[in-house]
Amino acid sequence: MKNILIILFSIIVNTLFSQKNQGIVYYKINEIGLTEPEKTSNTSGLDLFRKIKQNLASQEFILEFNNEKSHFFLDPKQKITDTQSQEYRIQNIALIYTLTGEIFFNKTENELIIKKNDGTLVKKNSSISEWQITKESKMIDGILCYMATQKINYIARDGKDKTKTITAWFAPSLPYNFGPKEFNNLPGLILEIKDGYTTLTAYKINLNFKKNIEIEIPKGKFVKQEEYEKKLKAQMGM
Repeated sequence: MKNILIILFSIIVNTLFSQKNQGIVYYKINEIGLTEPEKTSNTSGLDLFRKIKQNLASQEFILEFNNEKSHFFLDPKQKITDTQSQEYRIQNIALIYTLTGEIFFNKTENELIIKKNDGTLVKKNSSISEWQITKESKMIDGILCYMATQKINYIARDGKDKTKTITAWFAPSLPYNFGPKEFNNLPGLILEIKDGYTTLTAYKINLNFKKNIEIEIPKGKFVKQEEYEKKLKAQMGM
């Protein structure tokens, strides 16, 4: 019953404020689940591990959205452009744990477009009914949020098919059905997401814009998620 009331409240507020349905949210990583090896004689490998974890801790991301679309990406100020540098290599490895491209969501079509770092455009449907909304709540930056979870299948780094649980905290008082990474379709803006080894938390929300936020979804040849996963498995020798 409580879950139904949360959804109804979101629909009512969303109708009242539909003309202001745009904004920018800034996220940073506040939790990293990678643990340092207890015993190792490989000092260079340990040093690389620590640099990767340090890069993860410094990563910040941006979610911009309007009435129909959203765009999630690494803050351009953090992007390393020198492809020959060690910092570029470290950042690319670190981004495997968080974001390997840019993510666009079309709410009207319920489609996700993922622009991978290699330029590949992957198209997939966004999950709607898979979220399980719970009664658990907490405050994030003074905003009441409720917890929702869903299980998703993915290809691990060893090439095997695995399942993981995604935990999201959304705010019904912010009636926007968007969120970071590939996660949307909750009755409120997602302010925190735990996905695998990392947890992203919003630290700044800007909803006051005089000009419309325009989001252009990439055009070109799209690959379905299933085809892209087959390609990954082939590259991993599976």
